[in-house]
Amino acid sequence: MGAKCCARRFPDLTKLAGTAVEQGSRLPGVLLSSGGTMKSVLTASVKIPPSYDHRLGLKASKVRQCRDTLFNNRVNDVNFGRVTHTLVPHGHYVFELLQLKKTLCSEDCLKELERIRSLFVGAQGLAFAIDNLDIPRNTLIVALDQPKSLHSEGIRSVRVPQYCRTKAGAVLDLGFFHGVWSAGTCMLAVTSPA
Repeated sequence: MGAKCCARRFPDLTKLAGTAVEQGSRLPGVLLSSGGTMKSVLTASVKIPPSYDHRLGLKASKVRQCRDTLFNNRVNDVNFGRVTHTLVPHGHYVFELLQLKKTLCSEDCLKELERIRSLFVGAQGLAFAIDNLDIPRNTLIVALDQPKSLHSEGIRSVRVPQYCRTKAGAVLDLGFFHGVWSAGTCMLAVTSPA
């Protein structure tokens, strides 16, 4: 499930920046240098609703009710319950899609996300982004986290939540942490102004 979607080459999405719910103002430390390994293609400031519960973020997500979305049942709140950071009700966050400029392994992506002080919000944060942002088509989005916080299916089989939306529909599936991510893949970065 999702292999076809993930194998595609993704277009340059820079012209879609700022098209989300509310154009976000960049935070200090979030700006990436032009020579960096990622570039911002979408930024949105978001206030988390008072009724939001991160522990049940996937169960309550609208993406599960979409008829045009294939949903891997292993992407659930139990398998991804050890998330590093949780979104807090009433909290203000900046959600950003950072497109890879070149092929990178997950460890290198994590280092870059840590450098910009990204919060790792897991599959629940990815579902929140899908529900609340205008995600461009033909975009593969990966929600990285520390390996100990991800779903594991055995030795060297740590799984990462990923989402891809095409003209035909969308897929919320699992990728492999110990693989590589091709240029054009977007990493979910969430930062807090506080």
